[in-house]
Amino acid sequence: MNKTEFIEELILEISYRSDEGYPILNKSTHITLLSEILDEWGYTEIKNELIQNLLEADDETFTATKKDTKQTSTFDSEEARDDAIEKGTHIKKDDTKDNTTKKSTTFDASTSDGLAYIKSLGKDDEAYKAAVKAGHITDDDNDVKNTNSKPKTNSDLERSGFGEKDKKHLDNPNGPTRKEINDDLNEGNLDKLTEYQKGVQLNREKGISGMGGAVASEGESKYCDATNTDFEKWDSDNEDRINIVQNEIAQKTKKSADEFRVADALGLSPNSDELNNYLAKRQVWVNEQLENIKKEKNSVFYLKGKKGFNGKDAAYEEWMKVAYDGAQTTKRAIDDSSIDSSKPNVTIQSTAEVDQSVQAHLEDSVQNAKTDDDRKHAEIQLKNFNKFKSYHDTYVVGKDINGRTTYMGISNKKDGQMNDPQNNTTPKKRFEQLAKKYGKDVAGTVTQSLKNNVKAVSEVKGNTVKSSSKLIIDSEYVAICETKEMKSYLQKLRDTGSFRDYVKAKGMDPDTIGTKELLTEMNQHANELIEAGKNPGYDAYGKIAIKVGEFAQQPKFQKENPLLNFENESIKKAVDIKENEKNVVKTSHLRVVNELVDADKPDGYSDENPNADNGVHQQGYISGVLDACHIDTYIDMDSDDGMLLQMGINGVKPSMLRKCVAEKSGFEGDSTTTEGKQQLKDHLRKRCRVTPGGDRITIKGSDGKDTELFEDSWRTAGTSQKVATHFGKSMRICLQKKAAK
Repeated sequence: MNKTEFIEELILEISYRSDEGYPILNKSTHITLLSEILDEWGYTEIKNELIQNLLEADDETFTATKKDTKQTSTFDSEEARDDAIEKGTHIKKDDTKDNTTKKSTTFDASTSDGLAYIKSLGKDDEAYKAAVKAGHITDDDNDVKNTNSKPKTNSDLERSGFGEKDKKHLDNPNGPTRKEINDDLNEGNLDKLTEYQKGVQLNREKGISGMGGAVASEGESKYCDATNTDFEKWDSDNEDRINIVQNEIAQKTKKSADEFRVADALGLSPNSDELNNYLAKRQVWVNEQLENIKKEKNSVFYLKGKKGFNGKDAAYEEWMKVAYDGAQTTKRAIDDSSIDSSKPNVTIQSTAEVDQSVQAHLEDSVQNAKTDDDRKHAEIQLKNFNKFKSYHDTYVVGKDINGRTTYMGISNKKDGQMNDPQNNTTPKKRFEQLAKKYGKDVAGTVTQSLKNNVKAVSEVKGNTVKSSSKLIIDSEYVAICETKEMKSYLQKLRDTGSFRDYVKAKGMDPDTIGTKELLTEMNQHANELIEAGKNPGYDAYGKIAIKVGEFAQQPKFQKENPLLNFENESIKKAVDIKENEKNVVKTSHLRVVNELVDADKPDGYSDENPNADNGVHQQGYISGVLDACHIDTYIDMDSDDGMLLQMGINGVKPSMLRKCVAEKSGFEGDSTTTEGKQQLKDHLRKRCRVTPGGDRITIKGSDGKDTELFEDSWRTAGTSQKVATHFGKSMRICLQKKAAK
């Protein structure tokens, strides 16, 4: 999860738990909610600092003019202001301007507000001195030279604050400063960058996490470490251990599903010596990581709930396998890129501090280029960095054949089957993106439909939790919950921070209490939260009943569990809860698609007009999905150097995505030319079809039948609204095949 996704998750969780349905960060109850969420998510170490920063950053007020009195009214949120305008009680202060007022709270000397703030600090302040040095203030009379341009980026101009360790940067608080990293990069070295990443890795092992949480951050950290490892030397040093494990693997009668997928990804026979050798190397490396992390008793391995791996070998090994597989694939991608792998390169985790350092260096590289060719190369690297920094999780910094800094962003996903969401967004965010391309009328129709129907799904999730909390926990219901299929869902409940605290407060151990006690306490806690006006989390408090209702209807499950009583009243009620939720979701998805089609009539695609292009509303929906997966960006890229999607063992390059969307959408043109790329983007919007599925909306190929390109799943809770976008089945298969080649 990158920074943007973390912030969206945090805002949505506050919205879900609050009575208002949206965050108000200057309200005490919302600050309390924020504190609880950060504790549950394992961010206790940064909680106070983050809350303080959020309060200090409360720099926006939303205003409108009251129609009758002509007085200015201030609103708690943009939505509240817009609602008042829609009702007709208020009007915008000035229709030609955005009526969002911003206060001077930054140290950015390139803006007039920021410069005014810096000047107010006085001549002895370091920020003031830096502004003078950068040329924004004359050192004699304080006149502003140019407040509309950014500071010069020459390496001899010190950036404000770069020479100090900012207290909010906890990823490596004792490591090199941004200035030290920047200066080292400008001198042609990677030493400080490597030193910084090693410090980050040590903190990840302690559970000091990045935006994705402690578990994912540790996985990404070890992925970086593996990518930076000289495996020729490592393989040689561990040859004896590898041989022992390889012999053990060769003697197994059957490969696991994971091992078969690895074989497919590597293009190897499942029973080949080559595959067994790869699996043996991976297992020895995984064992080494497990041995090391278990030596530190306060490590992320032992931390409970979402803060760590709960002391479970299997959970840690799973992430380490992903780290090893991803590293091997990434190494091959580096070899195939313009990065010269014979020269030093380093793979690092994205943090605010290190990103600022690298960006500063790339800016300096443009400013200080000695030739036009060097400048063009530096400009491309800076352009790619700025394009991908919002969602790169890790990235590689190295040199090309001419010794010039070269960047490759990496988006990391754990699932090698590519089922992880590529993007999480909200209806409001979709509106903002669509309004830029299609205007507010089209964006409003698409987004209002999406918003209304996601709300229906959101409400049914809340109702699921309420209904589940009323189920009678008898012996037969306990029996179905103790099947192997239900194990992970009960474990998720045991690992939920707020529930753990609730159980511990009653003198019980959430890790050892029996299933009946666990489910009884779950219902009691859920009911107490509901009575207090709070919203219990769906995944922890509602999912168990949903999965009982799902499994209880499956013939295979019934056959494998003949002793279970599927006529038990609690089990039957769980089936009803599941069916009610499924039907609401299905109906909502169908309603969105029908509303888009109706808005495009009579000329747009419909059952009555099956050969027509999509109308603007259907095109708008498809455009939102494509933007969520950055498809236009990947189609337009001239090379594969700038970005890599590392999904488990699959290293997917932009050209692979372009080829797969062309093949699977039914595009028959040349997608490699500038003209052909534009035609492909137009084809996707005009000829692919928006189709409702059982639990999602899919974008299908031009035949509108079985070729699923993308899907929108509505991941909701309480009153919050969120849309998660995934690759569809046909795209996943296509990308896996191309990555294997």
